[in-house]
Amino acid sequence: MISINNQFVNEVNYNLIGNVLSIGEFVKYKIDSVNSELLVLTTVAKKELPDDKINRYYFVNNHFLFNYLNKEKKIFFGIDSLIEYNSFFSPTYYADFNKLFNTVFNSHSENKSISGRFIINFKGEIKNIEFDLNSHLSKEDAEKIKGVINSTSGNWSLPESPNSLNFQIYFVLSFSFIQSFSGVCFILVQIDSDETKIKSITFSELSQADAYFNRAMTFLKHKKYDKAILQFNKCIEIDEIYLDAYYNLAICYYQLNLKDKACETWLKLKNFGQKRAENLYNQNCQN
Repeated sequence: MISINNQFVNEVNYNLIGNVLSIGEFVKYKIDSVNSELLVLTTVAKKELPDDKINRYYFVNNHFLFNYLNKEKKIFFGIDSLIEYNSFFSPTYYADFNKLFNTVFNSHSENKSISGRFIINFKGEIKNIEFDLNSHLSKEDAEKIKGVINSTSGNWSLPESPNSLNFQIYFVLSFSFIQSFSGVCFILVQIDSDETKIKSITFSELSQADAYFNRAMTFLKHKKYDKAILQFNKCIEIDEIYLDAYYNLAICYYQLNLKDKACETWLKLKNFGQKRAENLYNQNCQN
């Protein structure tokens, strides 16, 4: 069977000659490695590629996956049984988180971002929801956010592992308000190395970041873009997920005809999962 986006359609013939696997008339794969635990395929290109690792696929036996990823240092442990969510080994929630949040926060008039973390135990249950110090939250909003996250408890699919692991998941919740439009975007932040962790910041650092941001906004209002850029960058140095600082930094670059830097900033936001930034990047940076 051949599938597109996990939708299986018609059966197709396959051929195996030596170490080359052909599937229908579509593609050929060279079998780089195969055993009961691991299958590695590389697409056979119609013309030679500069790097034979392009279009390489790994299929790993579920029972072998944990040990394989652990050996390759692609699993990160907080403590003995706590795994940090990453692109290789993570629980999956098969529903629309953003829809849940937009239902609860159906109207607001403020641009802000909230970051934090929670833990999913081996049963798929949520526990230990915490917010970072830089998240200005009323008690009411904190309870609403916790309620939405807790409502997903038990509805997560967890990868197989040799023991009962817990997963620590980092998140960013972004509130956007543009004129009469408002929306909420919930992002699960993947931790792919120790260097990419969201750093915690103190109240003192938070106040300093806010001061830089407010100073930058004053410069931006008076079209002093160079000075605003310096302040926005100082803000981001302290708080690396200060999303409003990124958005306004991109505006400054764009106004100064520094399109490459504006695109680089929108791309950063796109990688944070920001749909608005993705649209801006696609509209202005694809030529």
